[in-house]
Amino acid sequence: MTAGRPPKFESPEVLDEAFVQWQATFSEGGVRKDEIPDVEGFCDFVGAWRDILNEYEKKPEFSVTVKKIRNWIYYKKKQLAMQNKMNPAIFIFDAKNNAGYVDKTEQDVNHSGEVQFVNDVPRPTKPQQG
Repeated sequence: MTAGRPPKFESPEVLDEAFVQWQATFSEGGVRKDEIPDVEGFCDFVGAWRDILNEYEKKPEFSVTVKKIRNWIYYKKKQLAMQNKMNPAIFIFDAKNNAGYVDKTEQDVNHSGEVQFVNDVPRPTKPQQG
C-alpha cells in the first residue's frame, strides 16, 4: 500500500475531459462567459491547486494535456486583449510573467561617419632604479 494522497486525475483523458467541461463554461450562455480564463480558475473548477497542475505538467503522460490547457488560456486572453475586452497591458504583463513571453530586442550596430583612434592615453612610467 502506498502512502499519500490519491491522484487528482487518474489519466490524461480524465484531465482533458475536465478541461473540455471547463471550456464550455466560457461559451455563450456559459456561467463564465464574462470571465477571463486563467490557470487558477481551471484549478478552482477541478478542485486542485495550481501547484498540483504544475506537478502534472512534469509527468510525461500529462504534459501535452496541461500545455493544451495553458495554450487555450493564452489564446483566449490574447483574443480578448485584441478585441479590447481585456486591457492589453495587463495581457502583456501576465503573458511575460506567467507564460514565458518575452520582448523582442533589436539593436542597430551600423555606424556611419568617420572613426578616429586616439592613442595619446598617458602611460605609467617605469620606476627608475637607482
